[in-house]
This record gives sequence, C-alpha cells and structure tokens, in this order.
Amino acid sequence: MTERTSLSEIEKTPEYKKLRRKQKLFVATYIQSGIDTGTYDATGSVLASYACADWETARRMSYGLLKNVKIAEVLNLHFSLTPRERFIASLNRAIRNKKLTMAQFRALQQKAESLGFTQGR
Repeated sequence: MTERTSLSEIEKTPEYKKLRRKQKLFVATYIQSGIDTGTYDATGSVLASYACADWETARRMSYGLLKNVKIAEVLNLHFSLTPRERFIASLNRAIRNKKLTMAQFRALQQKAESLGFTQGR
C-alpha cells in the first residue's frame, strides 16, 4: 500500500487552502475516516459537512464532491498519486463523462503530450 499524506500535511497545501469551508470539512472528514478505520466514507463525510435531508441525498452528493476537480487534487495529494496516476484518474473520469466535449478531449490530449505520455505521431 502506498504511503498516505497525513491530514495535517494536507491542510498546509495550497490546494487545500483553495477549497471552500464545507469542502475543507468534507475532505478532512473523508481523509480522517480513512486514516481511523481504513475505509473512506464519502457519504458519512457529506453528512458531517453539509445539511442533507437524508442519507440518500448525502450519498448522491458524495459522487459530485469526489468528482470536483479541486477536491480530487487534494485527495490525489493524500493518496500520493504520481503524475501518471493522476492523469489516468482524470482520463477515467472523462471516459465516464457522457457529456465530454471535443475541447475537453483536446485538453486531455495536450496534457498527455505535455507530460510525455504519448508517442510521436
């Protein structure tokens, strides 16, 4: 298992500082649940961070939060993902996106090229 960056270290990063107050609380709760129990509880973290009508609302909301680019950046730091692993994660999100635009596709393509992940044409 890859070494995880601690919550106290995450809280010092510029990526974490860019988050809104409730996003910070969600991320902190999510990371701490993983550290404490070995299981990352997104739904429980939403319930602790946001006023949700019920568990189902929190569950659905957790998907959006985990897909949020700023939150994903912070979680990538916690999970100590390499640039290649981070790119693959963003590529996988794009593949699942039913509304992927051509501009988004081109941006991913350019990022892959700039990171040296593609072979010359």
